[in-house]
Amino acid sequence: MKPNFEKNNIPVIFSADNNYVDYLIVTIKSLICNSSNKYNYDIYVLNDDIEEHSKLVVKQLEQSNVKITFVDMNLLYNNIDKSIFYLRNYFTISTYNRFFIPRLFKNFDKIIYIDCDTIILGDVAELYYHNLNNNVAAATKDIYIMCEVALNNKNIVNYFENKLKLKNKNNYFQAGLLVLDIKKLTLMDFESKCIDTLKKIKTPLFVDQDILNIVLENHVEFLNVEWDMLLRLYFKYKNYNEILSKLMVEEYNKGFKHPKMVHFTGNIKPWKSLQTPKAYLFWKYAIRTPVFWKLIKEPVRDFIFKSTKNLRLLKLVYFG
Repeated sequence: MKPNFEKNNIPVIFSADNNYVDYLIVTIKSLICNSSNKYNYDIYVLNDDIEEHSKLVVKQLEQSNVKITFVDMNLLYNNIDKSIFYLRNYFTISTYNRFFIPRLFKNFDKIIYIDCDTIILGDVAELYYHNLNNNVAAATKDIYIMCEVALNNKNIVNYFENKLKLKNKNNYFQAGLLVLDIKKLTLMDFESKCIDTLKKIKTPLFVDQDILNIVLENHVEFLNVEWDMLLRLYFKYKNYNEILSKLMVEEYNKGFKHPKMVHFTGNIKPWKSLQTPKAYLFWKYAIRTPVFWKLIKEPVRDFIFKSTKNLRLLKLVYFG
């Protein structure tokens, strides 16, 4: 890959498959709506099965300072033993695309990687120009893991200490947002280290994120959590203010009120339920895309079903 713009270039990478392409469209739209005309946004989508008509819909988002390029990962994976890529739950092999970013983007100095189940509310140029302080990457601490560690979840603690062998569990980062120094990653032979570590760990609980944390340990600049707000924490740990340190609680609360990126991790998806926390942020940008009417069908059906079910219960209670 080579930059599509000669100057003021902000390269951003997403990874998606055909099942996630509609949500990717909303994420990219949110990025564009919160961008600056001072910069050029060079967007790349790593994929292996996105259909051509869907690619054309994504390309409709382009404008004078926004270019979208699709990168076919099939050729790369055809030359690798796929059996090493452990998968669980809803993960697909595309989650491991991050391992190959330095090879694919060797002509870049720095790039930003973002998951496509996010809504971007700040200008990503701010991330690109963030000082990495001689580190090879920047990311936010995984505040969900911090809660698990603070509560002494024995499964998590033992796994981190005995299998991953991480020196500081509270420095475990969330890989849904990464700022990567390509030159430094190349020098450290990042791809090979990731593959070798995966072969050693074999069945990582949080798939490639665990591997990235091992390989990049002590080489990460930590961003404010406002750049990767994990909404799962807000309702899984309603007493998080009693679990986390005062400084981290303040950082999270401030970020929750004024996030720069919201991350709908796990099963917390606004396109499944309109009652998802911060769902309005997703729909604020979805309505500005060509896929809005397609996306709105499922949550509306869910809302009607639940409303009808509640009405039936009320009738039974009051009228027998």
